[in-house]
Amino acid sequence: MRRAAALGLGSIALALGASSYAEASPQPYKHLRAGSLLRKNADPMQTIGVVDATAWWSDNPQEIAFTVNLAHSMGYNAFKTIVPVVQGISPSAEALNDQRSCYVAQAAAANNMDDYIDLVAQNSDGTLAPMPSTPDQINAFAGQAEDYLTVIAQCAPSKTVNMELDNEPNYYYSSPNTAMDYAKLMSFSYNALEAKAQALGIPIKDIGLELTTSQDPLGFLQKLKQAERALKIKGPLMDTAAFHPYDNGDVSASQMDSTIIPAIQQTVGPVNVIDTEYATGQPTDNLKAAAYVHAISTAACQGVKVFFNFELYDDQPSAKNGWHSAPYMNLPTPQTDSNQNVVWPPSPNWTPVAKPIILAAQESIIAKALSGNIPCPPQP
Repeated sequence: MRRAAALGLGSIALALGASSYAEASPQPYKHLRAGSLLRKNADPMQTIGVVDATAWWSDNPQEIAFTVNLAHSMGYNAFKTIVPVVQGISPSAEALNDQRSCYVAQAAAANNMDDYIDLVAQNSDGTLAPMPSTPDQINAFAGQAEDYLTVIAQCAPSKTVNMELDNEPNYYYSSPNTAMDYAKLMSFSYNALEAKAQALGIPIKDIGLELTTSQDPLGFLQKLKQAERALKIKGPLMDTAAFHPYDNGDVSASQMDSTIIPAIQQTVGPVNVIDTEYATGQPTDNLKAAAYVHAISTAACQGVKVFFNFELYDDQPSAKNGWHSAPYMNLPTPQTDSNQNVVWPPSPNWTPVAKPIILAAQESIIAKALSGNIPCPPQP
């Protein structure tokens, strides 16, 4: 999710004895230790997607379709949006959010892309809300999740609904009860969504964790396991676990995956672990391009099947803690008509402004990863 490009990864960096990121062309696998998950040849990755909610907020189905189509033209086969779950939301506001998600699902289905939706608890003003913890709050969160599920199933029938529940609980919440609250939220929501999906007759993938490295992910996993035992949770919390291997130049994505993936599987069971947000804070386009190649290559060689870059468009220059490593420059200020509807395109001859080096690097590594054309070194 959006946050500062320079993340504090001190605990993992110290644990791994990390050296600094290569300034020219990063050498994949140079940080990996014996016993890592490397294989000799990378199998084809199943999914490489991009995260971008810019168009979702515009309410304009033409802009949403344009953005999803643009991602597809780069070779991406999945699209992810981060959407709000608001306590006490009005019916009209919830209907608007459902409609936005419907537009994304339809655009993704039209391109035969997988649609991922990440639900985050927010206040009505868009700020982050506390994690749902009371029975009423958890019921409300699960209820809105079921509504999103129902709408997406109607708008893109026969497609699997990939639903991520909450985002980076070890980063955004500082309460000592965070792991306990998260276990309650995931357990209840998982059961509610599985029942709803069965009633609708659609496949669903419940995705959890979305851990980031900046706030002791290994410690959070330990607390989550303790919470499961204390709550006597017997069933699963998730079908799939997610991780955000953001790169700030100190610890490579390969180090993160080789450390976190085994820890997650030891905690929540033999689930698939996917990388659902990656971006780099490298200072130049050449270094950013190399970082994307490095991250996807090492993920593929470690058997990661699903990988998402963050984002398609740069954040606005004025955005606090924004990211600026996308393949396209930020969108212009939205233009509206007399009814305050967003006009698309913003001008008759408008086209997105690409950053050629990053764009070319992403297109190339996406094609190689999906076709299994990434050589890996021998396992140590």
